[in-house]
Amino acid sequence: MDHGTAATLSGVLPRVLNFTGTKRLLSAFADQLRHTPGKRMSLMMGIVLTNIATLKLANRPGRIEPRAKKRRPNPLPPLTVPRHIVREEIQTKRMLKLVA
Repeated sequence: MDHGTAATLSGVLPRVLNFTGTKRLLSAFADQLRHTPGKRMSLMMGIVLTNIATLKLANRPGRIEPRAKKRRPNPLPPLTVPRHIVREEIQTKRMLKLVA
């Protein structure tokens, strides 16, 4: 039982159905599906698939998003200790260079 099967039964493409809604619906039916005897399972599966087929996405024209990362990698290492400690270390190194 999946998104694609419900789409095929309803005569639409799988990308037209709401994936998050499908997950929520399956979570809601999970206990009932676990406790359904074998004879009634096909009926229960039909009910679930029919409900999934009703979860169509709204038509949202112009909703195209690029598949790329927006943030560029930072060439500097991450700051893993408190800033005031790093400042003291830098100051100490500068003082040692001046003395040497």
